[in-house]
Amino acid sequence: MGKGLVAAGLLIGLSWGLIRSGIIPSLQANTLHVEFSSVDLGHGKGGIVEGTVIVRNASSHSIRLIGGTSNCACITTLALPADIGPGETLTLPVVARLPCLSPGVAQRDALIWTDDPQTPYIRFRLTYRCD
Repeated sequence: MGKGLVAAGLLIGLSWGLIRSGIIPSLQANTLHVEFSSVDLGHGKGGIVEGTVIVRNASSHSIRLIGGTSNCACITTLALPADIGPGETLTLPVVARLPCLSPGVAQRDALIWTDDPQTPYIRFRLTYRCD
């Protein structure tokens, strides 16, 4: 039994060293995330579509949302910059240009950048059903 404990200790120590060095990513959950990785913007004929994304801060410190996607396809910066306290949620407006050339699903990926070194950005997808 002593050899098993030594082997387990060596494995834990080696794993911790690889995680700290960045060779193996940490299993720690992101401190900041969107409630749903895909935000449903509804359905219709397309064009300019508005919706909201809910951001949750699961950390023990305040995080500043400092920017995001702002291009011809999507804008997530309308309410930024914004601070989100520990344990809080924040609802942010998003606007997307979603052309519907044929029936089906239109999608846009979007980002929100933060000042948090553990979660420098959060990524989510906007979806829209074209009639």
